[in-house]
Amino acid sequence: MAKNWPRATRQRRSHAKFDHRPRSERGLRLAASLDEAYIQTRQLKIAVFIMRLHSVFLYSALATCHHVHISGELSSHENCLSEDEAINITEDFGKVLYRHEGWLGIAERLIAPDFWHQSDGAAFARSKPMNRTRTRQDFLELEGNTPTPLGYWHTHFIGHTCNTITWYRTWLPKQPPIRSMSILFIDLSTRQVDRQYMETNSGASMYQLGRPECKGDFTWSVAQDGLPVDIVGCEKGFGTEP
Repeated sequence: MAKNWPRATRQRRSHAKFDHRPRSERGLRLAASLDEAYIQTRQLKIAVFIMRLHSVFLYSALATCHHVHISGELSSHENCLSEDEAINITEDFGKVLYRHEGWLGIAERLIAPDFWHQSDGAAFARSKPMNRTRTRQDFLELEGNTPTPLGYWHTHFIGHTCNTITWYRTWLPKQPPIRSMSILFIDLSTRQVDRQYMETNSGASMYQLGRPECKGDFTWSVAQDGLPVDIVGCEKGFGTEP
């Protein structure tokens, strides 16, 4: 005799669905589903990682241009160097380097009391010790006593970050021309230059100084290709200011 199952139980049993496929087939399908889910999860994690890495690189580049000193300390965007300031600072610093009229007064205003300078190329050409940092006074005395004529320079490149200026130029007092590169570090609280890294064509400098090593059969020539004038910074090109 059939048992009198409760109504709810009979309904559950009558509507129950059973997978009658062999267990091996069900296992394969389950494994395939798990593998697909795992692959999708891994792909998502990789995509998220790449996006985060890209964001880090982009932030670092923008921060270098806009908000971060070379020391890594934060500064307000408004306090960073402008393009006009970078140009004016290089112009005044050039007048000090090449001893234009009034250069000592410009130096007093432009160069910080704790300024220091490093240039193995210039030291070598002047028979001075290399790998030595020079104080502000040493720097001014060296420039004042250098037996080179007054001259003008042609700027090829000026680039700036928040508190540094890269300046590439050719000095044109006489032949051969001397090309030099400077990195100037600016104290943003005073707008003064407090450090300079400079390298120069020491061979051309020695020739202009009349050093005996550059006499006799020593020859040189200058091509006419030239370099375009280029000025870059936070205000133009990459890192455009808002």
